[in-house]
Amino acid sequence: MTLWRKLEAAKHRVLWVVERLGFPVSGNNALQPNLTFEFKSDENGKVSTGHADGCITISLREADSVEREKTRVEFQEPKRTLVGHFRHELGHYYWDLLVRDFRVEESRRLFGDERNPTYADSQKRYYQQGPAKNWQQSYVSGYASMHPWEDFAETFQAYLDMATILSTTEHFGLVTTSYENFDSMLAAYSRVGIIANELNRDMGLLDLVPQIFNDFVVEKLRFIHQLPVKTEKVTPALTQN
Repeated sequence: MTLWRKLEAAKHRVLWVVERLGFPVSGNNALQPNLTFEFKSDENGKVSTGHADGCITISLREADSVEREKTRVEFQEPKRTLVGHFRHELGHYYWDLLVRDFRVEESRRLFGDERNPTYADSQKRYYQQGPAKNWQQSYVSGYASMHPWEDFAETFQAYLDMATILSTTEHFGLVTTSYENFDSMLAAYSRVGIIANELNRDMGLLDLVPQIFNDFVVEKLRFIHQLPVKTEKVTPALTQN
């Protein structure tokens, strides 16, 4: 129950911002399912975190800070968090919901053709050989270089990171930005990221914003920014103790 509570808190924080950015949480028809969640333990076999047919499954193991840190180090990830898991898997959901039947050709120009190579072949190659060489030139993370679907999900996660951090810093009067203007968001996030990273380094912590947004990544982020219809200003979902 303690682990479940942590997952619920992370889910609520993420969805609060997602809805206010204009992303829908329900499908348009029977072929586009509503968003659902399943939190599972390893009691009946090891559970893999992932997304399928509108259902996001998160392993309760990820809510254990020690186990999550072990996995982060094993896979050489700059960060691994509960909110990060939700944001990444939501990326897969929104590719199915907003891209596949509407903007797939544009997506393929930016992220690559998801049909060739297949996801299974790409996954096998990634775990055998690791990320693409010089992935920093075109991707937001090494994992994003595995397959176009993972590239989209990792970029979607980075976009939600940016929007969420900006909403909180604006709430406290640290920045002012327009969520309708992507370039304004990017400029503000760059300023906040540099300051936040230096503060974390002062305390010996991991960078708050480990990603580097090169020109290729910026255009992918811009594509994601244009997917929803934004209807209201984003304000932070602050947690009360």
